[in-house]
Amino acid sequence: MKYSNKALLCLSIFCAVVANAKAEETGMALGDFVLYPTFGFSIGHTDNVYRANTDTVSSLYTNLAPGLRLERSGEQVDVALQYDYNRTNFADSPRDNFDSHHALATVGYQHSRRARFKASAEYYNASDRRGTGNQQGDLLPLGLDPDQWHSLGLSAGMHYGSVGARGYVDVDLGAIRRQYDNNRLYTRGRDRKTRYLGVTYGHRIKPKTSLLVEARHTLIDYDVATLDNTENRLMLGLDWQATGKTSLRALAGYLAKSFDDPLRADYAGIGWELGATWHARSYSVFDLSTSRETDETDGNGSFILRQNVDFGWTHHWNRRFSTGLNLGLASYEYRQSLRDDDLTSAGISVNYQWHPKVLMGLAFKRYQRNSSEPFFEFDENTWLLSLEGYL
Repeated sequence: MKYSNKALLCLSIFCAVVANAKAEETGMALGDFVLYPTFGFSIGHTDNVYRANTDTVSSLYTNLAPGLRLERSGEQVDVALQYDYNRTNFADSPRDNFDSHHALATVGYQHSRRARFKASAEYYNASDRRGTGNQQGDLLPLGLDPDQWHSLGLSAGMHYGSVGARGYVDVDLGAIRRQYDNNRLYTRGRDRKTRYLGVTYGHRIKPKTSLLVEARHTLIDYDVATLDNTENRLMLGLDWQATGKTSLRALAGYLAKSFDDPLRADYAGIGWELGATWHARSYSVFDLSTSRETDETDGNGSFILRQNVDFGWTHHWNRRFSTGLNLGLASYEYRQSLRDDDLTSAGISVNYQWHPKVLMGLAFKRYQRNSSEPFFEFDENTWLLSLEGYL
């Protein structure tokens, strides 16, 4: 039996099992907790597994993504535990098969009508697909496996301000440790620890409009690479709930990145974030987002200055049937490097609510990257047939 027939048979069996599931839509009660089992299964195809400019490889692939979420809501204390597993198999490139694990624990505490606290711990054990991250470009001759990594993040936050108050303050702080596990000759320079502290003040000037002031300080320390740096940002903005149909949150201001190594050039300039949603109808929603910010380098230069614009449209034609359209434009400037990239993406999806607990989808997406260094250019077309929901 060919691989494609096996995949279709598995999908048929999986559909039959889900159709006969008896679990309640509201989850499974376990004492004071509620358990939400989730699932995802998909079959897809890509015409460029490694996102290479030459020697491209096409492959059918399958993805299995079950998960569990356990929640408890109380008058003062909320607890949530979550675990997600992901397994992807490539029919014509088994070397790129991978597993990923994600675990999240969150505790919330309502101290008073004005003060709320939250703490979380998050763990990832995952792989970067070849052609992404540290392995962008035509690197197949090196014979590397996908880069494997793990990370642990701890965070805490506080919100002060009662519902309807004219002002409120949000404080968040945390640390993330990320380390690669293989291909150490090439990945040891990417191991790093990130610590951050952010404060946002919001002041309501009209019933549906608030002014925002946001400050963030981030320290990024590398184990080996001479890329240790400090980021500072100060943003001013607006949170606008214009009507029941329109919402907008916009921030713009000062963005700076300074390196400990005097041989690396610092950066100071304008940064921004904008997100807008427009409900043209109750069944038709448009989303627009754009940002300008810095990212850590993935191999070229000292850091990346990224600008992006993303547009999406979701339309529900009836209770079960919906479609989606998304477009993306992004530019990546690799500072202290000759490399500059432009990445465009376009996708369309069709979704069908086959069962109250099951969503079926069919999607197509195209990516194209143009670069000042042809080594990094690629085109990729993908399609995906998916089944997802909860038991």
